[in-house]
Amino acid sequence: YRLAADQGNAMAQFGLGMCLYNGRGIEKDTALAMQYYHMAADQGYVQAQVVLGGCYAYGDDVRRDPEQAAKYYRLAAEQGNSLAQCSLGQCYENGLGVAQSYYEAVHFYRMAAEQGNPLAECSLGQCYENGLGVTQDPVEAVRHYRIAANQGNANARYRLGLCCAAGKGADKDLAKAAECFGLAARQGHPEAQYQFGECLYYGSGVPQNYAEAVRYYRMAADKGNANAQNSLAFCLINGQGVVRNSPEAVRYYRMAADQGHAKAQSNLGNCYKSGQGVKQDFGEAARYYRMAADQGNAVAQCSLGILYEEGNGVPQDFAEAVRLYGASAAKENGVAQYRLGMCYENGKGVPQNFVEAVRLYRLAANQGSAMAQCRMGDCYRNGQGVQQNFPEAVRLYLLAANQGSAAARCGLGQCYENGQGVVQNYMEAARYYRMAADQGYAQAQFNLGVCFKTGRGVPQSFPEAVRYYRMAADQGHA
Repeated sequence: YRLAADQGNAMAQFGLGMCLYNGRGIEKDTALAMQYYHMAADQGYVQAQVVLGGCYAYGDDVRRDPEQAAKYYRLAAEQGNSLAQCSLGQCYENGLGVAQSYYEAVHFYRMAAEQGNPLAECSLGQCYENGLGVTQDPVEAVRHYRIAANQGNANARYRLGLCCAAGKGADKDLAKAAECFGLAARQGHPEAQYQFGECLYYGSGVPQNYAEAVRYYRMAADKGNANAQNSLAFCLINGQGVVRNSPEAVRYYRMAADQGHAKAQSNLGNCYKSGQGVKQDFGEAARYYRMAADQGNAVAQCSLGILYEEGNGVPQDFAEAVRLYGASAAKENGVAQYRLGMCYENGKGVPQNFVEAVRLYRLAANQGSAMAQCRMGDCYRNGQGVQQNFPEAVRLYLLAANQGSAAARCGLGQCYENGQGVVQNYMEAARYYRMAADQGYAQAQFNLGVCFKTGRGVPQSFPEAVRYYRMAADQGHA
């Protein structure tokens, strides 16, 4: 190589440059390698031009210089090199070393794609998907993704999976989406590994398998994928597909949170609030909730609102709690709608307004919130904010009771005891009181004590009455 290179042979100059760059058969010397690459490139040797373009684009052993990268890519592209054409397309798409031009990017991607370059084919698909330099056309995007995917391009397989999962440009096909994600995941594509983990976790297009989901989440998480870090942490903290490990979960939540992942920030706040995997610290909980809340995360806004309402980790501030609940409720967060309704009902941070409380309870109840369904039942039973309606109260109590709400079961017991919205039935009243009492609900324990004292719905028993009164009294029931 050296003999030929010193005589001006471009192929030899490039070959010697490769040997020097990689330390093959000669001591590694990247600076001298660059000199030989330049000699070959300046003679029009296309491979040297492509390599130099890459060196300048990524700053490999030279100062990063996008303009020089574009220059050498163009020289090689004009000789028909598909890799250079694709790389020059990327320069135009991102405005690196050239004025940004999606039209030019498409032009060079198309040239490379016509030569069978799968990366260019995939990039062309993304242009069609997003309407960059061409009219947006999801069907055409999928066509290009399919061509590149069939050539083994991992990113094309991933993007084709997204299209099949969403029914965008192709028929919605969860099994096909999972297949595409799986193929790309096995090629080491981190976003595909995360998506395939999601398929396995939820049983979307593949049989549900928590252990396999964890395996793929971990692959992606260890490559820095924040979504996967958050999902892996969730599995670790709940023991799904893996042995429960709260400290390890916190470590992954923190990785994702440090990348600005709002859900992970909110989840890490939960860990600090409950003391799972870390020492309980309401101040830290508030700090992480605030990070997520500032990004508009509805769950974090609600959680931070609760801290303000209760004065944990932050000064108690009902007005700030209401503000945060309002922001979260506007995003249809059921817990926030319920808690904001409680603020209106009790005049905390806002003027008392039973009508507004009921409106908010209804929104949360319609989302299946047992707490809101129960409070709505109370409002209908007592005529607060709505016209008194015992049958509607019973209906709402039943919805909440079927979800395990102790308060709703106690409310149903009272309806049966007093014949409100149902035929009076002391045995049914006692049955519901007992269900709620066994859940530790003080009012139900007291009411069941009354049943045993009076013999209504149960055999009269003063010792049992005393026992239930004592349970309620020990919880502070007056």
